[in-house]
Amino acid sequence: MKRVISYLTLFVVSLSLGVGNQSMAQDKNSNLDSFRENILGNLSSPNPGVRESALQLINQYSVELGLKTDETDSEALGSFRKNLEANLASSNFGVRQSAMQLIAQYGDRFELNRDAIFSLMRTYRYEKDINFRKMALAALHKTQDKWAMEFLKISLRFEENQSLKHIIEAIVFDYESALAP
Repeated sequence: MKRVISYLTLFVVSLSLGVGNQSMAQDKNSNLDSFRENILGNLSSPNPGVRESALQLINQYSVELGLKTDETDSEALGSFRKNLEANLASSNFGVRQSAMQLIAQYGDRFELNRDAIFSLMRTYRYEKDINFRKMALAALHKTQDKWAMEFLKISLRFEENQSLKHIIEAIVFDYESALAP
């Protein structure tokens, strides 16, 4: 008798889990929309830690947030671009670093405004940390901005750091080979 009661209990529990899974599947889309709105909203937070965390979450959940799709004009991507542009001007090192990493990853999906390109160029030219400068170059390369590529061609003659010089040469070569028929 105890065995029958155990089986019945397990059966009832499994039925309730099945019903719960169906409702969870229905709520998944609304939860994902809420998650997306919260993350994109956190990108414009006045708290640098919140912005940096949001940027890291976007990187981790990019597929779920619709950033790894073929849509280049989605509403989420537009909001994402605007917030990245704003975060490039942040005084917080981590926020700017996360923004540059995401531009290096997704920069071909949107066109940054001129101020954001200038911010990346200033970071490349004036930052003391060589790795931070390399990250700015990676972000500039991904954007394929014509003005930035022309500026990099000119700055190549004046670059003293050999590793940066090689990176710029590779970026310019890649850009020009993509333009060639």
